[in-house]
Amino acid sequence: MPNTLKAGLTDVQHVAMDLRRLLRDLGTDEQVLRRVMPLTDLDGAEFVHTPPLPVEVVQHLVRLLPAPPAPRRVDLR
Repeated sequence: MPNTLKAGLTDVQHVAMDLRRLLRDLGTDEQVLRRVMPLTDLDGAEFVHTPPLPVEVVQHLVRLLPAPPAPRRVDLR
């Protein structure tokens, strides 16, 4: 993933920006992109909130994932 670090932004903000860019490249509506939000809870855990995504976008994201490894054969003899 390209380095998008900008001074003053937290890691979770960078991740949210990267996700917005990816979703924009996949044709996601700007209204949805504006709702992708970086969040930090009171314990300091970081999250990226995403609104419901159109099924076409999710299908494209799934196609970007590497194929799962082939199941191993177990010899039961």
